[in-house]
Amino acid sequence: MYVKRRSAGATVRELARLKRGIQRAPHPTVWTEMKRQRTHHPQLDSLFSQAPEALDF
Repeated sequence: MYVKRRSAGATVRELARLKRGIQRAPHPTVWTEMKRQRTHHPQLDSLFSQAPEALDF
């Protein structure tokens, strides 16, 4: 959703809201593993390539 909204011209405020949603989502270990293993999953790698700032969320 973050990549889609950013590409569609979302405001800084909307992107910040989406970022907070990711940061507050249950199972933070899943997010950490998605970032760590992204190179083994083409879809994840593509998304993180489109929004490299998400690696710092």
